[in-house]
Amino acid sequence: MKTSRRNFLRSGIYAGMGSAVLSSCSTAGADITGKTPPGYKALDEALSRPVLKRELFPDPVVIESCELLEYNGNYICRVRSTDGAEGHCVSHNHRMPHLFPIQVMRVNPFFEGKDARDLDMLVDEGIMMYQNNYKYQGYALWIPLATAEMAILDMLGRIAGKSMGELIGDIHHTDIAIYRANNNRGKSAEESIERIKKLQEETGAKAVKFKIGGRRSLPEEPPGRTERLIPMVRKAFSDDITLYADCNGSYDTAEEAIRVGKILEANRIDMYEQPVPTDYYEAWKIGRAAC
Repeated sequence: MKTSRRNFLRSGIYAGMGSAVLSSCSTAGADITGKTPPGYKALDEALSRPVLKRELFPDPVVIESCELLEYNGNYICRVRSTDGAEGHCVSHNHRMPHLFPIQVMRVNPFFEGKDARDLDMLVDEGIMMYQNNYKYQGYALWIPLATAEMAILDMLGRIAGKSMGELIGDIHHTDIAIYRANNNRGKSAEESIERIKKLQEETGAKAVKFKIGGRRSLPEEPPGRTERLIPMVRKAFSDDITLYADCNGSYDTAEEAIRVGKILEANRIDMYEQPVPTDYYEAWKIGRAAC
């Protein structure tokens, strides 16, 4: 199978939607039987289309340098072309202290000397084979790669006089909806709901996300918090506020995830995020079938 970011993402999408576990020896769009699951043809076609509007750039845009800058714990990727154009991207400041060696040793050097107009190929396949980066697939590679990719898009947008969105598609919405999240487990349901309400009122956000469960295999603290918090969140907000429940893979079994899901459903919670760990494929499949 051809290894690429596109294939990796496609596999992740299939698993997350509850399809059968993919076989590493089959095609990216096939399940364990070798057949493409119904409904995925359109997804495969979309993933195969070019992303960057290369026609906006008649002349080569050769990347002269790709650097990671740091100041007081803030990380910025700066890309420069041989013609003097620049692009920047703020990186993930919480993660980059651990990932910067990959950024500066395995990602940034790859882009230097390349034509930025080839960005589709560079991020989809080229970066994977550079220094065997395919072995780092996942979080450790995608954050540094996305940082460089966004800096390159910023540079191309400045050259073309267009937003990054216009480089890859059409702009449908000029306003960006936001949500406020409560990241504090370990507090009582009463403390949590007060914090969630305060965060939403500060911005008038039309969506809120609250944490339930204990995060992966950690026990919930205090016990019973989830069952108390869910109905409190529903009562605290009107129906025009979208409500997200985030588990961070708290439930080890599909049965427990389904039990909590039914509580969320009964309280009209709009989204149930990552009830089981990401790599618990069979649990995802069972949970999806129960919806």
